Amino acid sequence: MNNEPKKIVFFCESVTLAHVARCRLLADELDKKEYVIIFYCDDHFNRFFPQANYQIKHLDSTAPDKFIEWNLKSQPIWPAKRIREYLKRDEFILTEESPDLVIGDMRHTLQISAKKQNIPYLNIINGYWCSSRDVALPIPDVPVRRALGTYFSQLLFDLLKPILMLPHTVPFARFRQQYSLPAIKKGSLPHIFCDSDYTAYLDIPSLIDMDLSTPNKRAVGPVLWSPDIHTPDWWEAIPTDKPIIYINLGSSGDASFLPALVATLAKNPYTLIVGTASDKITLPKHYDNVFSSQFVPGNKACEIADISITNGGSPTTMQALANGIFTIGVCFNIDQLVNMQTLKLKGVGEYFYPSKSELPKIEACCREKLNNKPDLSYYATEISQNNPYQHFNTLVDDILKTSL
Repeated sequence: MNNEPKKIVFFCESVTLAHVARCRLLADELDKKEYVIIFYCDDHFNRFFPQANYQIKHLDSTAPDKFIEWNLKSQPIWPAKRIREYLKRDEFILTEESPDLVIGDMRHTLQISAKKQNIPYLNIINGYWCSSRDVALPIPDVPVRRALGTYFSQLLFDLLKPILMLPHTVPFARFRQQYSLPAIKKGSLPHIFCDSDYTAYLDIPSLIDMDLSTPNKRAVGPVLWSPDIHTPDWWEAIPTDKPIIYINLGSSGDASFLPALVATLAKNPYTLIVGTASDKITLPKHYDNVFSSQFVPGNKACEIADISITNGGSPTTMQALANGIFTIGVCFNIDQLVNMQTLKLKGVGEYFYPSKSELPKIEACCREKLNNKPDLSYYATEISQNNPYQHFNTLVDDILKTSL
């Protein structure tokens, strides 16, 4: 009987801090006596993490600023050239490492490369991509939306979506066909993103309608993370006699929108805690109720805030919900919009686009939610009682020990 530790290889796309953070945390909690962990990622966000107790190797990944640029221009993030390059790199690493299990986060080429080498593939993904498979996708923040308005541009987007989605999905479909893999539903990004042998959804079932029809698919729950940084010098001076709004559009938000957003909300009787996430953003200096720093510990900010305004991404929205506060998402990419669309349906969030015409709507939403606070304690309790690491470890154990 072979008692050698099983080898697990992580492929982490480092296009945003969130993907790296959740993968690092999940890898940290795996049993190192049972498994040999090899973690492949780019070095874009290395400064946020301590040294790991497993080997980390370099993986070329799209730079975060390039990823933001593609999203702003609605360019395909998986063109044929990129898929081909990624497949070549995947196959080289898988041949070199010969793992017992490969785990990927936004490395969707693994559905082809791992299958080709008959290696089990566990996909880390948010459950809203599963729930959105048969739901109309919200229109991204593209020029036509700004020209026609959200309502009419959404109607046009829904009508033309089968054509508009082709550049985003056809390359994957062709490579899958080339490798003799089953066809994916035509023109469906969610179906492409969710294809794998095993799936770990980083959401809770009461909030997101996920496909949990087989043991291969598990609701692990949100992986909460905040940078291990000290609170700013002004933290103890934050007044508590007015509503507190925490604003942080993060590394994958539209940072250029932040000054206008702060200027709009600062005129109200609120206290604003602002994380700029960039040293290139200049905020209004003349507001006494604005406390800002490049980096703010989001977990601590959400503990004292009444509302959280984020880019609409899953990590920050779950951080807010874990503290029972309402989230306003200022979204521009499709992942943020799909997440916020799901949260809006549950009454725990609302979303807007990063344009000046949306500022009065954001201000009105803040006013309404502060005057009529929704009770989100049910979800906060469920998230606090959920242990994503235990669920994830059990799934990995089941795959490698009991052959699901």
